[in-house]
Amino acid sequence: ITKNQTSRDFCVLNYEDEELRRFGETLPVKVIYFSSRRELERGIYLKDGQIRYRDENGTLDVCRVEELNLLGRHNYENVMTAVAMTLAYVAGTVLSAIAGKIGILVATFLLVAIVSIYRALLAGV
Repeated sequence: ITKNQTSRDFCVLNYEDEELRRFGETLPVKVIYFSSRRELERGIYLKDGQIRYRDENGTLDVCRVEELNLLGRHNYENVMTAVAMTLAYVAGTVLSAIAGKIGILVATFLLVAIVSIYRALLAGV
């Protein structure tokens, strides 16, 4: 898949896999890492029962794992992957539309909105 990607594309990789980390360093794409075992300077990670996204603009609390009604680290990693893919899709769409730095900010707000809708659905609102 990555063979046909360009610098405008995204790839989501598990930071805990050393081989994937090395692979990610060779890619021309924007790599979004996730980790359920350590706090990342950039990417999506699990800390103190909270899934968080961090980039150069700061940290966004996505959700608490108990809100997910899922058990097991592997399920939290699946959620982190979905968050990363959503962020990549939204950021790619926004960046393509406005081609500027504000795209990441807008994408972050859209991600917060998506998470809020998800939380409302879980709560039965």
